[in-house]
Amino acid sequence: MTLLPDLGIRIAVLTNRSPSAVPSTLTWYIIDRLRGREPVEWRARLLKQRDEFIAHMQVDKDAREKARHKDTQPAHEIAAYAGAYEHPAYGVMSVKVQDGALHWAWRGMLAPLMHRHFERFELPEVPDRLQPDRLAITFLTDRNGNILSLSAPLEPAVKDIVFARLASGHCTDPAFRARCVGDFKGGAITHRVTLDSEGRLMPKPDYQPAYRLAPEQGRRFRIVELEGFVVEFRGEGMSIDEMVFYQPNGVFVAQRVEEQSA
Repeated sequence: MTLLPDLGIRIAVLTNRSPSAVPSTLTWYIIDRLRGREPVEWRARLLKQRDEFIAHMQVDKDAREKARHKDTQPAHEIAAYAGAYEHPAYGVMSVKVQDGALHWAWRGMLAPLMHRHFERFELPEVPDRLQPDRLAITFLTDRNGNILSLSAPLEPAVKDIVFARLASGHCTDPAFRARCVGDFKGGAITHRVTLDSEGRLMPKPDYQPAYRLAPEQGRRFRIVELEGFVVEFRGEGMSIDEMVFYQPNGVFVAQRVEEQSA
């Protein structure tokens, strides 16, 4: 769509192929005719520009490859990256493991994810398909190395768009949360864990208010009221024997104890 409001011109050229030089070629030709100008040989001009662009492509590819940090490996096992990642405006990106490799999906587009370096992956270049070629996908972690989000440069003029990882695993299971209820003691502090009316875990340490736990991943929960505080429930099989607190000032453990009488 091309708009020239001062001249009262509106042009729309639709094709069934992308990318295509047809829309731009026809648009400029139509503008010339509507303005009463001698039409330029737009096809020849744009073809020359295309040939120059193609001739320079290898130079750009070589420079891009030179910028890659070679001989690096992902920081996590492949399965650790799999999950659904959500942005309130851009929707959900999903990353899945298929045949031992990561695959990306978003808004009906599908592509394998190739490792570039460190925690950055990228989409392949597929000129004949509608997808963001070579889109960089960077996985972001918390201070303990847990993958919490991914970012992608969907809008080149602004910062990378961040997609938060959606909760999954045992923490989303009401039956698992019910097994976490009880008293846990770390040092001189007892943490009494209960469920509220909405099925959320509510730990209350001695001398502190009760906190709300929001599901994160696996058996981990974040403390809603305390930024950067995470709680993990551990145990063998069906039993939950301890709470592990990941805090900015360290990692602390509380063991399950018999419930104390009122």
